[in-house]
Amino acid sequence: MNENLKIYPKFEQIIPPLTADEFAQLEENILKVGRVIEPIQVWKGFIVDGHHRYKIVQKYPEVTYTTCEREFESEIEAVDWICGYQLGRRNLNDIARKVLTAQKYQAIKQMGKFHGNQHTLPKK
Repeated sequence: MNENLKIYPKFEQIIPPLTADEFAQLEENILKVGRVIEPIQVWKGFIVDGHHRYKIVQKYPEVTYTTCEREFESEIEAVDWICGYQLGRRNLNDIARKVLTAQKYQAIKQMGKFHGNQHTLPKK
């Protein structure tokens, strides 16, 4: 299924960039198989995971891919999911992990799901 997916810069900027070597290896792996194995995750036509894979299939239109439609109630919920997904699937350096954790915290806070912790709750 090759369709025109949309890139939302806010979502794309959350994803830690690949090094040139990592991108080249991903490209080589995809070309060897002739398709993208893992579905590109989308929400309302916007990529939430798979930006690097999508760049490769744009370069090689003969390479096929599938998508998986995610359901989120809001953009903030999508950001929370993106951060959590990245934290759970990649070998991140300490800085990238801290940035993603901070972005996830901000998303949770904006969704109203954060109700404080032992350091922020008022004393009784």
